[in-house]
Amino acid sequence: MSKYFKAYEAGKAAWKALTSKKSPTITSVKISPNLTTKRSIQDKVIKAVDEGSAAGLKGGTPSPHLKQSLSKTKKDKSKELKGLSYKWDELVAKKKKK
Repeated sequence: MSKYFKAYEAGKAAWKALTSKKSPTITSVKISPNLTTKRSIQDKVIKAVDEGSAAGLKGGTPSPHLKQSLSKTKKDKSKELKGLSYKWDELVAKKKKK
């Protein structure tokens, strides 16, 4: 047997060992509370940023840099507001426990 054949067989065995393992199946995931509220917050932020940029541009086309900035603003502000909503949900849950 040549050294290449041995290397081939070793690689084949290693590949088989790596691909034969199966990860555990996820059977259930708890749904996050108030998902519709979070989605509504995101939609409102996107709408507000789009309307504000359209009004500011007055029909002009935005530059690639401005598009990127608008996208970042949408992401950051929706994250910030959703974070406040999560905090509110947490406070309400604590209040209910008492």
